[in-house]
Amino acid sequence: FVVRVSRTEEIAKCRLQLPICAMEQEIMEAVNYNSVVLVCGETGSGKTTQIPQFLYEAGYGTTRTRGQVGVTQPRRIAASSTAERVAQELGSRLGDVVGYQVRHDRKLGSGTAVKFMTDGILMRELQEDALLRKYSVIVLDEVHERNLNTDVILGFLTRIIPLRTRLALDPKSGVEELKLLIMSATLSSKEFVENRRLFKDPPPVVSVPAKRYPVTVHFSRRTEMHSYLDAAYRKIAAIHRKLPNGGILAFVTGQREVMYLAKRLRRNLCKGEAAAPAESGRREREFDPFDGDAAEDFSSEESDSSDIEGDGGGEDGQSGGEESDSDLEELPGTLTGPGEAPREEEGGVKLDAVIVPLYAKLGHEAQTRAFSRPPPNCRQIVIATNVAETSITIPGIRYVVDTGRSKQKTVKSVDSGLSQFEVDWISKSSATQRAGRAGRTGPGHCYRLFSSAFYNDTFPQHSLPDISNTPLESVVLQLKSIGVDKSQGFPFPTQPNPQSLSRAERCLKLLGAVDAETGHITPLGGYLAKFPVNPRHARMIVASVAMCESRKLLSKCLRAAIAAAAILSFENPVAHQRSDADGGGLVAKAPTDGETESAVEEDDSLSKGSLMALSQRHGSDVFAIMAVLRAYEEEAEE
Repeated sequence: FVVRVSRTEEIAKCRLQLPICAMEQEIMEAVNYNSVVLVCGETGSGKTTQIPQFLYEAGYGTTRTRGQVGVTQPRRIAASSTAERVAQELGSRLGDVVGYQVRHDRKLGSGTAVKFMTDGILMRELQEDALLRKYSVIVLDEVHERNLNTDVILGFLTRIIPLRTRLALDPKSGVEELKLLIMSATLSSKEFVENRRLFKDPPPVVSVPAKRYPVTVHFSRRTEMHSYLDAAYRKIAAIHRKLPNGGILAFVTGQREVMYLAKRLRRNLCKGEAAAPAESGRREREFDPFDGDAAEDFSSEESDSSDIEGDGGGEDGQSGGEESDSDLEELPGTLTGPGEAPREEEGGVKLDAVIVPLYAKLGHEAQTRAFSRPPPNCRQIVIATNVAETSITIPGIRYVVDTGRSKQKTVKSVDSGLSQFEVDWISKSSATQRAGRAGRTGPGHCYRLFSSAFYNDTFPQHSLPDISNTPLESVVLQLKSIGVDKSQGFPFPTQPNPQSLSRAERCLKLLGAVDAETGHITPLGGYLAKFPVNPRHARMIVASVAMCESRKLLSKCLRAAIAAAAILSFENPVAHQRSDADGGGLVAKAPTDGETESAVEEDDSLSKGSLMALSQRHGSDVFAIMAVLRAYEEEAEE
């Protein structure tokens, strides 16, 4: 059974250049003869966009099978942009053959065969149908990120697949066999193949070579511990002033840092029309279609000029030799002032700049700006969080500036179940992924704002799985809502601490979500499982309704409970936390326009002092922030 797809000559020609297309037969044979297949393909191999097409052309998601092809992505921007790309390659409208579903947005039709979604969407569908009958194939992409939902889904699927296989033997059951494809760019296959809790029989592993170009990795002579945004600004300005045309992709930690650096660069590097705010999203999206896997890694697709540093080798077999920053000595390491525009020097590269911010909460129209080609004689500079690290491709990137930081979730208090995001150093595998953005279709350069010695001594090889840094009450409650009463026996890819699981069970019993004697989920627990917050906070919201005796007060009680749940679920919106762990001094707050980072540090101390006084006056941080919220609402009403 084969679904014939009519593609344009240009699309067909570009697809043949992808390494994974030469392995279509091997991959599909593995899928047809095995229930589980691991596909390890490095950045640029084309796995994210091509494997769903292989499955569709083989009949999965069509009349040959009764279920769709479900593809998960860790981020909304990856799910929507990948679906758009695949629909374009198949020559169909988005929402027909190919669709997507993310939180608050979906484009699906009655004939949708391939559905892209976030892992959170599939987790919700598991709670409604534990057998996932609507799918014939599940593709888990970017598994190496060890997202919490992905780990839980993977554990469920290893138990669902044998059950679906047994039920498929009975024609009266109406259930077909389920296939699972696990895809990753940097995953160590041994971590899964040799995990007997997941797979009794080791699944086959298909390794896909990548179409790579040399990327020269440049380490700084010293590691900037505090003013890394200043260092990033200086490096970007120096590259823009001195090096040949090619896009620049800079990684920073959060939305505020992105907007600060984008505004600062726009003010000092842009002229004329290019100085218009990049987030307006007015320019038409026009990226080179099908030059590689545009949904897989948000890296570069084009490089017209030759490698000014030569074709040196790279890091971890991916690229050129690791060099110190000495070759950029002619590019000033510091400017005369943090807000001063770079001066044009004789022999320098005279280009205008188009500055584009990119982060998860940015609107879809604004996100598409990153895919647009810059005007003639202009260089595109993308300032992004780690959303650009994997899953999506930005055209034309030749230079990467890596601050080496990201926001990471950590457990603030085991007893209270509170967690928060803190700025910390990334892993070596993440650094490799970031460097790979510069070598997508031509030689490139990655400038790391930390020394090679600090990198070797401090950076972990891989990031910790989310399950190691997350309170487990929500996980245990979700497992019980799907029918798994004994979480200790659940096949997690990385087994959590047994004491953490016992503590989570005890907490759920105190909340009334789990029966104290049987351990089964209660009706209240089933209701709490539907809330997208920690069960503790969900219980507070439910209690505010149940304990409110007057209907007149119900609205106020509910609003106060929801506000308290929001305050407890996220980092403090008033205080800008600063982490000095391991001497890192990682500044999480970015300066506003016109501020230096030293001024920000002084402002931080003032903010903390003001907040402490406010907290003492109201009795706690929560009450203090709720007082700020009430003042804001009263001001808005006036």
